[in-house]
Amino acid sequence: MIFNLSYLKHTATAFIAVAVCVLSACSGNMETNDVPVDSTSPTLRALEVSTVISDSGVTRYRATTPEWLIFNSVSNPYWSFPKGLRIEQFDTHMETEANIYCDQAHYDVHLKLWRLDGNVKVTNRKGEKFETDQLFWDQENAKVYSDKKIKIQQPSCILTGQGFVSNETMTHYEIRRPEGIIPISD
Repeated sequence: MIFNLSYLKHTATAFIAVAVCVLSACSGNMETNDVPVDSTSPTLRALEVSTVISDSGVTRYRATTPEWLIFNSVSNPYWSFPKGLRIEQFDTHMETEANIYCDQAHYDVHLKLWRLDGNVKVTNRKGEKFETDQLFWDQENAKVYSDKKIKIQQPSCILTGQGFVSNETMTHYEIRRPEGIIPISD
């Protein structure tokens, strides 16, 4: 489901808690289906969703997506964002602290696992930019990881490699198989 990922934990919880309210207040169209268990049809489909999520009366996040599909009537419930997902995190002055973007996203409700696919871009609070084709965020274990190629743009250098693991805020990370030239000071 790119960036400071600690806010995704709160975002996911908020999505679950306010899904009904959010969808009824979203700026697009909404459809519901009475479908049998394990149907391939979504229980809920929302189009052109743009919503803000607040914490203690302070706006913290903005989530936008062209399409949000919720599959609650299946044996393994999940959410799908087949046309992309963008999340912005704000500070108390409504300045953007972090951004997450991907071409597609999938959230497994039981596993509390986000999978972001295609053109995944994350900017964390330190201004570091992460780019990869696929990113997983395991809420249960507070871990972000990927086995795909990763590019991390820091102020002084660009790090690349194959696979990485990180904390939720993407401030402490390890590239599994680093590649390229990494400058070091004496």
